[in-house]
Amino acid sequence: MALASPKQYGLIHVTHLNQDSLDSADVAGSPVQLTGQLTVQMTEKFSSQCNWAVMKAGQITAQGFGSLQQAAQAMGKVPYAVALPMSQLVVAKLSLPTKSDNQRRTAIPFALQNQLACNAKELSWSWQSQGYQLQLIGIAKSRLNAIQQAIEESQLSPKWIIADALYLGGSNSLWKLFITPSYWILHYGDHLAYRVELNQRNSTDDAVVWLQKAYYEAQQNASGVPFSIDVTGFMPSQLEQFFSDNNVTYSNIPPLHPVTNSAVLLAPQFNAKTCINLLPKSQKKNWVPQINWHLWRLPYALVVALSLIGLGHLWLTNQNLAQQTEHNIKQGQYLFHQALPNERLIDPIVQLESLLIQAQMPKREAQLLPLLYEFNLQREQFSDTEPTPTFKRLTFADGKLQVDLTNPLEEVK
Repeated sequence: MALASPKQYGLIHVTHLNQDSLDSADVAGSPVQLTGQLTVQMTEKFSSQCNWAVMKAGQITAQGFGSLQQAAQAMGKVPYAVALPMSQLVVAKLSLPTKSDNQRRTAIPFALQNQLACNAKELSWSWQSQGYQLQLIGIAKSRLNAIQQAIEESQLSPKWIIADALYLGGSNSLWKLFITPSYWILHYGDHLAYRVELNQRNSTDDAVVWLQKAYYEAQQNASGVPFSIDVTGFMPSQLEQFFSDNNVTYSNIPPLHPVTNSAVLLAPQFNAKTCINLLPKSQKKNWVPQINWHLWRLPYALVVALSLIGLGHLWLTNQNLAQQTEHNIKQGQYLFHQALPNERLIDPIVQLESLLIQAQMPKREAQLLPLLYEFNLQREQFSDTEPTPTFKRLTFADGKLQVDLTNPLEEVK
């Protein structure tokens, strides 16, 4: 879980990457723009220029510019973040029906591939989640490796690697634009920003076109155009003309007090709890014991031999137990057939228990014999002189005995 920003921290803004080490797009904008040009080839060497600033209790206490080595010395023991140019990154938004980071890591390249011209699997993805909604930043794995190598060579140990334009402090209602002679960066909403590099491929006119595109897209969205645009740096005439033609409200820092250190603008907006950290999570190294195998080889071999002997003994014991169990089952089946030859063997235990229950059930009392006995008593009441009655019919039903007798004189029931 990310921690809140410490009371004192630093921010190093990589303002310029060595052109000899990069071959990529000079522009990156709103979610997944010009991402197809991010297939790059990194050389072994990686150099950069940067600005830095140190924050303490909300105030800038130190600032400067130079190389990464100089920035490392300026940071000292203060925890700090390294902000990379957004023109080297891919910014996207995505919704996935899972909250498992492992499942997200697997699904992200497939979900974004249709929006990219490059192979999404070749990018390293980092994100900030709000439920199922993800705010993503992707960076080419080769570029990330080169950056990490340069950081190690410069003796830097940042806690965070972030995208620069996302921490300019802009919002849907208040856009913030930072203009320098070599690049423009604009932050114009939640996870919406772009950076234009001014070089042989892009000019000031191109940068103005990108701002116009973002402004016109905002007009079509529900959020609408911003209430104001804060501009830091020297405004070109083309930009002033665009603001005038579209009645855009803007404010500009007076040219007499220009802000040239970009880290001073980015550092107050940085928050370790909400930032998207591009720095790969360090994997715990497995501890490898230092063992003198020359000394311990015989005890080790003895332990292995004893373990194998124990496993062999256990296997033989299990085999004997299995054979004894099979013999007992066959003996039980034989005894069952001897005791109950007419019974079908299904489950001998259940069948024997059923027969035992039936044997223990109380037997019904005989009802026919007492009735016959009573009939005999009635028959003895006839005298010897009287004609002996004879049976005609004897029926027994519903617990009753009915005897039909015949007499020479009359029929008795």
